Amino acid sequence: MNRWSVALSAFLAFTAACSDEPPIQELEAELKPGVVPIGGEGRPQTLHEATQGESDVALWQVSDEDTIVYLLGTVHLLKPGTDWKNDAIRKAFNQSRAAYLEADVFSKAAQRSMGLIVTKTAEYSSSQMLTDFYDQDEQAKIDEGLALIGSSLDHMKTYRPWFATLQASLLSVVNAGGDPSAGADVMIAREMLARRRPLRY
Repeated sequence: MNRWSVALSAFLAFTAACSDEPPIQELEAELKPGVVPIGGEGRPQTLHEATQGESDVALWQVSDEDTIVYLLGTVHLLKPGTDWKNDAIRKAFNQSRAAYLEADVFSKAAQRSMGLIVTKTAEYSSSQMLTDFYDQDEQAKIDEGLALIGSSLDHMKTYRPWFATLQASLLSVVNAGGDPSAGADVMIAREMLARRRPLRY
């Protein structure tokens, strides 16, 4: 193994599901002054507070007698211009001879393969539809939620539940300003290629 290397892994997972739990606005309204937030004193009490200011990026160093590996938690969609590189991350980049990403999502071959996988596993190929799982009242509630992110159940009716959930989650992040081209993994790949250092997966 190389003397220096960077291992990069994605720790952000998008999940969403229909449930009877109250929306985030109602949960935030229940947090009154003096109530200790989840995680203890000093933690954000609202979604707004949790997304303000700067935050340290998760970075670990693992080593033995002849190898140092940096593990960096990444986010796939970020607001353009987000400055997430601290001094420790810059030092890791400067010392690294290679970067290991979660998966190859950049090459044309990888994009073709992903397209085939999505076609085979994410969409219904028979007469079954996503709407078959819900009665009219449930469909109306789902449509109401999807309208907030500029989509509809009709638009997703050919999707399997897991893919519809993923698409709805991604749309929510995109509508909040997230951009796949500004994601940490994309920026890392660009920087390493500019330095003529190999990308591995």
